[in-house]
Amino acid sequence: MVMHTVAPHNLPMDSHRALGIGRDQGTIHAAWRAKVWQLGFFYSLAALALLFSVLYLQRRRQLLYDQLVFTEQRASLEIRWRLIMEATRQGVWDWHYKAHTIYISPHWTTLLGYDCSQPVLSQWKKLIHPDDRKNALNALTLHLRGESDFFESTHRLRCRNGHYKWMQLRGR
Repeated sequence: MVMHTVAPHNLPMDSHRALGIGRDQGTIHAAWRAKVWQLGFFYSLAALALLFSVLYLQRRRQLLYDQLVFTEQRASLEIRWRLIMEATRQGVWDWHYKAHTIYISPHWTTLLGYDCSQPVLSQWKKLIHPDDRKNALNALTLHLRGESDFFESTHRLRCRNGHYKWMQLRGR
């Protein structure tokens, strides 16, 4: 309850008048409660946005770290693979039958006396010695049909100088 005495100077009054205005506590605090709810809602949204931002940044950092580790591991494996191939002096070919792509290591072509720029494996069937061709192609056909787990064939291949060299080919 608020009390206020009213005695205006420009009004002729015999006595002062007291006015009383009363409000309940809910009405008094209604504006304050509305403001608290608004601010609470705003700060809650801000806190959630901050939380999700931090989670997003942490996840992104983890993905970048994982990618960096993967790249380093891959580079390490590639170096190891290259060192093994150089140390064993073996040639490698990788034939993706369904995709029709072939990778031939530089050392594989030099084993037959060719340089890296000459297509050798694409002419592989022509390079097989005539006496070995049937068995080599039969082993390849059995493997491509799924009748054997590995392709393995030991046969002679014609080198660039016309001589034949015994080669053992394995694949999966």
